[in-house]
Amino acid sequence: MLLRERDAELAQARATASNATALIAHLQLSIDKLRRELYGVRSERKAPLLEQMELEAEGAEDDLAAEREAETAKLTTVRSFSRKKPSRQPFPAHLPR
Repeated sequence: MLLRERDAELAQARATASNATALIAHLQLSIDKLRRELYGVRSERKAPLLEQMELEAEGAEDDLAAEREAETAKLTTVRSFSRKKPSRQPFPAHLPR
């Protein structure tokens, strides 16, 4: 039981760290785009760098989504069961109708 709690806390910490990393990458990309828009194209080498940063940001978001999906898959595993229909007993003969 303690191991499950520790694993859950560890997974939560990893998800938080991954989310923070994705947010940082996204914000850095936004900053670079705004700088490029403000100051213009400084050099042709900057364009591939922005594309690379976009790919990294998308990859971080995909990783985060995959982690969340894996965590929900672990937490929502439920065994199936079938309900039995209740059978009615006959009305007792000694009771008035």
